[in-house]
Parts: sequence; C-alpha cells; structure tokens
Amino acid sequence: MARNQDNRVIIIGAGIAGISAATHALDHHLKPIIIDRNRHLGGRVRSFYAHDIGQYLDNGQHILASAYSETRELLSKIGSLDKVFFQNKFEARFIRKSGKEYNFKTYPLPSPFHFLVPLLVRNSVTGILWRDLWNLFRKAGLLKKEEFKEMTLESWLNTCQQSQAISEFLWKPLALSILNTPLQSASAHLLYQAILRSFLGPRKKSGMGIPLDWLSNIFATPAEKYLKKSESEIHLLTQVKNFQRNDDLTLSVVTQKGTFSSNAIICTIPPFALSNILENSGLPELNPLKDQLDQFEYNPIMTINIYLDKPLPGQFPTALVSSPFQWIFRHPVKDESPDRFGYALVSSAADKYKEYSPDEVLKMVRLELDQSFNIDLKKTHNIIAYKIIKEKRATISQTPESLALRPTTKTPLKNFYLAGDWIDTGLPATIEGAVLSGRLAMEALIQKYSET
Repeated sequence: MARNQDNRVIIIGAGIAGISAATHALDHHLKPIIIDRNRHLGGRVRSFYAHDIGQYLDNGQHILASAYSETRELLSKIGSLDKVFFQNKFEARFIRKSGKEYNFKTYPLPSPFHFLVPLLVRNSVTGILWRDLWNLFRKAGLLKKEEFKEMTLESWLNTCQQSQAISEFLWKPLALSILNTPLQSASAHLLYQAILRSFLGPRKKSGMGIPLDWLSNIFATPAEKYLKKSESEIHLLTQVKNFQRNDDLTLSVVTQKGTFSSNAIICTIPPFALSNILENSGLPELNPLKDQLDQFEYNPIMTINIYLDKPLPGQFPTALVSSPFQWIFRHPVKDESPDRFGYALVSSAADKYKEYSPDEVLKMVRLELDQSFNIDLKKTHNIIAYKIIKEKRATISQTPESLALRPTTKTPLKNFYLAGDWIDTGLPATIEGAVLSGRLAMEALIQKYSET
C-alpha cells in the first residue's frame, strides 16, 4: 500500500549524510522517512561485534578534526559530543622507522605559522627545510587560479619544488589520510580545501577529533534515539528497487516491503548503489546522472585490529612515516582489560594490499611495529587476536577528474535531491562532507517549498 503525507520527506540511506538530512528535516518541521537496506544506521561509520575474536570493532577507523563544525553541531544535537575528544591545538606523535619520533605540537603563532614553523624545529626527524616552505609561499598565487583545480598533488608539489623529505613526512600522508587517494593522482585543490579549514585555520580549531567510544555509540545509536523520539520513521532491512513518478508533485520509492510516496526524496547512498536503482527506474531525466555516476572510481581502506598482551609505548594516535600504515589508534580505553590492549592500524588507498592473505598482512604489521617502535614484537608482545577489515569501496577516488563528476544536491528530476560525501560540497569525501551534504540537500528542498 502506498503511503503519502505532505510533510514527509523520504531519505534513502541511513549513513551519516542520511542522519544529517533527517535531523535537519526535523528542524524544519518535516517528518523524515528513512529507508536503508542494512540492519543499522551509520552506513560505513559503524561498529559491529566480531564473534571470531569476541570484541566490538569499528568498521574502519575515522579521525575527525576540531574544525568540523557541521559534525560537532550534529553530535551536539543528538547528544554525543562528549564521546569525541576535540584537541584545542593539533598534537600528534610522528614516528620514522628505526624509532625516530617527533611529538608535533602547533605553536602559539598566527595562522598558518602555528602549524608550519614546528615542521622545521626537528628537521633531523622531519627532514623539512626552510626552502620547502619558502617555495610554497612563492607559488601561493597559483591556489587562486582555475588551473589549480586540474592539478594533481604531485604536479603541484613539483611546481612548488617540494623536497622528497617533506613529501614523505607531510604531503603523502595527508593525501592518503584525508583523500584516501595516492599523492600521484590526488586532487591538490581538495587537499588544500581540507587543510585550509583545519590545520591552517585558527589555532584552537587545528586539532584532531579523537573518538572516545565505538563509532556506533557516537553516531548511529544516539541518532536513532533522537530520530525516534521525534516520531521519525526508520525502515531498516528495506531494499529499494526503483523510483516511480506519480505526477508533478509526488514520487514513489518501491521496496520489497512496499511503496513509499512523498513530495520529496533525498538519496544519500553511494554512486554505485544509486546507479543500480536508476537502471531499474526508467526515468529519462536521470539518465545523464546515471552516466555520471558510472564514471566514479573508488579506493579501498584496510584496517588491521590487533590485541596485544602489553601496551605499545607512547601516546596515540601515532602517525607512521614512510609506512604502508598512516596511523595507529588505540581502541576505546573503556573496553580494555589489564592484559588486553587493542590497536587499529590504518592503510588508506590500499589497492596493493587488498588481495593479501591474512598471514601476509599480519607479517607486514609485525615488521612495521618492529621498525617503528624499535622492538622485536615476537619477543616483547604476544598478539592475542587480530581482525582485518577491508572496505573495498571506502570512498570515491578523489582526483582532479572526479571534481568534474561530483553532482550538486539538485537533480534534473523535480523533488529528487542528492546527499553524501561524494556530492559537490567543496570538501573531500569525509564525515564533515557527508554531514554538510545532508544540510545542503534539506536547504535546497526548503528553498523549493518556499518558491511554490
């Protein structure tokens, strides 16, 4: 039976963009109807119980930034802001192989010097020289030119005459961590936008946001409580088959559990999933959109969760320089026991490792920990358990070419809007981009209402 109501908005996908769109719908006195094929909210930003090792784990480690204003507002709204520690200033440990390390902290200087000057202080570890930063300033004018949007990070760094040392210590890890795309093909424009809003912004907003709990306890669970308290409808384990146009005013979403109709639909699922639905929908206005979606490429992220009988030395999170892993994070301390210490090692844009066997991955982990912490892991620690998580299509490949493919929230079909970290928000495909996209979609919908 079809269901229809004027103040309802159907939101397809219960990931971060869908959650954001739903909360903004409530702000405008609309009733969100959320449909998702999974059994949980949160999309890729979720936790699960790994029965084989008897532990809760995140589907993949996500790091936030103190400058993520959209995300902080969402967490405050759903009541979980205290479950993330937002640094007032950027602080992290960087380790080179053979145990050389640098505890990086921003300085009490005006932006951008608060972030750039500390890079020069320990150049015996970083290898970064004054001329690297001077060359950046000399070429800063290029940032405002249209041709900059077409440059890869590698071509931009070559233009700026950046040394191998600064590329290895700074640019390569940033491209992988923020864009999940190798330096050779990453969009210089997108990385600049991310850095500009976070590290090069006000010093008190230059830090990281470090989760203190499992991701589902930060996003999905409190969001579900918040939405249900407001009498939103949430339909999980509900697969969307196609869309139908009823008339100029209403659209329908056909699922295996029935048909839902509304004056507005916001679709927040990934491009490949939306393309499959459009294939079955027969809506000619959206054929160009489908062709656009089919051109996206994707990059994987591999997360290795290990449990040791003794803690690793030092503070976390820790950045690993010139390593297949960019970061090591501690699991939420609240779930640790005196003889079981959990860590997550993250390898972004991990194409070359996606076919590795568990034994090959574990061997790589042991080698990296030995070299980074200058220990013999087999002698000093026992690996009690481990779990490898490979997200094969974690994000779109964030290249200059993908910038032209990213659609806006509005589509050629009236009343049909897009949200997700992959649409054109001006930000990389991050949690902040996903949250922002939900707000942009709702604002476009409200604008349409005000014009009719």
